[in-house]
Amino acid sequence: MPDLTLSRLAGADPDVLRRSAADLGWHAADLFVAAGLEVPDDLAPARSTISREVGRLIVSMKNLQLEALDEIRAFIRSLPEHPPVAPGPEQVTAHVRVRPASDGPGPMLVRLLANRNIRPWNARLLLWVGGGPYVSDSTIYQLGQCVVRVTGAYVTGFAHILGIPAADLAELTGVEPSDRNRTHPHSAELAGLAWDARRLTTDQLLAVGRRADALTAADPRRYCSRCRGFHTRD
Repeated sequence: MPDLTLSRLAGADPDVLRRSAADLGWHAADLFVAAGLEVPDDLAPARSTISREVGRLIVSMKNLQLEALDEIRAFIRSLPEHPPVAPGPEQVTAHVRVRPASDGPGPMLVRLLANRNIRPWNARLLLWVGGGPYVSDSTIYQLGQCVVRVTGAYVTGFAHILGIPAADLAELTGVEPSDRNRTHPHSAELAGLAWDARRLTTDQLLAVGRRADALTAADPRRYCSRCRGFHTRD
């Protein structure tokens, strides 16, 4: 039995969070976020890639087939890992911190994005991978400020972006997931890539993006969100 459950994360000891992650099927860093704690430095994502971030990278991979995604994953894992670098004073306002700013399910979901070095202004990512809802970037930002209410469509969409079971997010948010989202057929693989890329530097993100663009250009198939299939472009 795990030392704690998702419903009892608040106030949990950091050592218990680390120890319980595997039993709960979560990344330890995500448990810190869900518990409302700052993610420790040794578990934190990249912090100074202001000009590039993982959300944009994942959107650029929406047309790739599984074999191409496997190639991208192998490439990411071949890159050297660098300890996260704190943003400089001029970057702090642009940086989305993986630390509690306000309570509530919306801020927690947005902080889970930040734990993958994904900015909140990523409505396209929510639409293409999570199947919606269809909203603006500012709406996602407002979700993280408790201005926008969390709905079942958000729970399902974020679950597919984050690679976290929708039932777990439902338990944490108190909102049942929707079964109407048209999620990407490769959402699990894309979520895995987002996690693998969370500590990449700016230069590494650019290199992975170039590799993804080349693979996309070499394959005429494009993803259709209406039928959740791939079609050859004219």
